[in-house]
Amino acid sequence: MFVQNGRLRFDVGWVGATGADAPVADGKWHHVAVAVSALNEGNNIRCFVDGHLSGSGHLNVAQHNESPLPVRIGFCNEDFPVGQSGFVGDLDEVRGYSYALKAAEIEQLFHAHRPAGGGA
Repeated sequence: MFVQNGRLRFDVGWVGATGADAPVADGKWHHVAVAVSALNEGNNIRCFVDGHLSGSGHLNVAQHNESPLPVRIGFCNEDFPVGQSGFVGDLDEVRGYSYALKAAEIEQLFHAHRPAGGGA
């Protein structure tokens, strides 16, 4: 998961990338989430910004066994994305789940963890 051209992107190794339409590189706090379903049908990758679905796509996450590779938040490799060496900013409460959260669960997390007096 990383930011490219001001928007959240989610990449699965050599399979491909998808992302959100809402900008997140605007100097404001944003809650972002990516829900990944291992089922290879429909839009199995859903990207959320500030509790709302902002983009989705299909990536065949079972195509390659990526399990031995590291999970990276903020960048993928030294040369990808091109022109960007890594995330610049603050991260708070990074979580992982063993299942794809539903939209209502992500919206609830956004409201529960929204900073007092600010944020999106």
